[in-house]
Amino acid sequence: MKLTEAIVFPVAIDDDYQERLEVLEYLAQQFRSDVILLTVLSQDINDEQAINKLTEAIKADLQKIASRLSEKQIKSKIVVRSGKPASTISKVAEQYSAGLILAEARNCEKSGRYQLGTVANRLMHLSGKPVMVTRLHETAGFGNILCPVDFSKPSVLALENAVLLAKVLKAKLRVLAVEETIDYKKAEEYSAKDKKKLTALHTRLDKFVKDFDITGLDLSLSVQGGEPHKAILKSIDDNGDNLLIMGTTGKTGIKRILMGSVTEKVTREVPCSFITTKSEDMISVEISEDVSEFAEHYRIAENLFEGALYDEALLQYNICLEINSMHVPSLFKLSKIYKLKGNEEKSKSCNALAISILDKMWDKKIEFEIRKHYS
Repeated sequence: MKLTEAIVFPVAIDDDYQERLEVLEYLAQQFRSDVILLTVLSQDINDEQAINKLTEAIKADLQKIASRLSEKQIKSKIVVRSGKPASTISKVAEQYSAGLILAEARNCEKSGRYQLGTVANRLMHLSGKPVMVTRLHETAGFGNILCPVDFSKPSVLALENAVLLAKVLKAKLRVLAVEETIDYKKAEEYSAKDKKKLTALHTRLDKFVKDFDITGLDLSLSVQGGEPHKAILKSIDDNGDNLLIMGTTGKTGIKRILMGSVTEKVTREVPCSFITTKSEDMISVEISEDVSEFAEHYRIAENLFEGALYDEALLQYNICLEINSMHVPSLFKLSKIYKLKGNEEKSKSCNALAISILDKMWDKKIEFEIRKHYS
């Protein structure tokens, strides 16, 4: 069962990809996804013989990565194309139905901030796929995720992905909303009027997140005043977040170059790894079309339950019950999920049905033993 079909891993000819490779391995294992190892050749090379030699050399280098991934039971495919880097990477991601593009790491500046690579920056503008940019020296594993929201459609998509990612990675998720009409201050420094605004914003944020499947999630909500991009960056510094997820402007045509001014400003200076989402989900549970056996559906349901992907697990347990309406383990798990989601009525109903089936099975067993004894 894949949580995303594939991750595209672009490798430039002069790319020092070793640290980024550790993040790739970690994510591919967590998502149970395949990897597309991609190098884009300059379209300025016109000598066919030179192109062929360069392609063979690149494939040999990419094969070393593929072999390393294979040792970790990660499937990969090597792809070499010619063209403009960002647009070619975006097209390959579409071709292979990738859920994520893991772009090149950024160059460290003396300030401690990180500068976006040119290709990564263009990808964030061009691609509808989620794009992840990793911080240099980032260790694999993201325990503290931040998702700023402004209640717009792009931030809805970002939060949907953040919730799923936090569940898959078993990470803490903090959702931040910023009140632009007041300045950034410490909590105790706000006036009564400003506190009232922040309280109203927190109430709105609390209502907003309840529309998402946050069951079983280590979730916290934060509100802050100030210019959005500055408040987000300050919040990351104060709280030690190591992964940021933000939505970008999901537009097409000429307007597609717009990424959203807040996201644009934040990604220029953010000190941690980040993911931008535009129009597609990063995580989508991929269940093989040939899954028809009851045992396989139940195995998938159990894996989803363990990963706290409760909505997806509900679907699989219900499929199990369509095949065998008296399957007690599925009923008990449904009861647990409904209880976690706060639906006590359905929880009790599933639990009562399971117990009723067990009672009938026990009665039949006793009857069988009695008949056997006196026959």
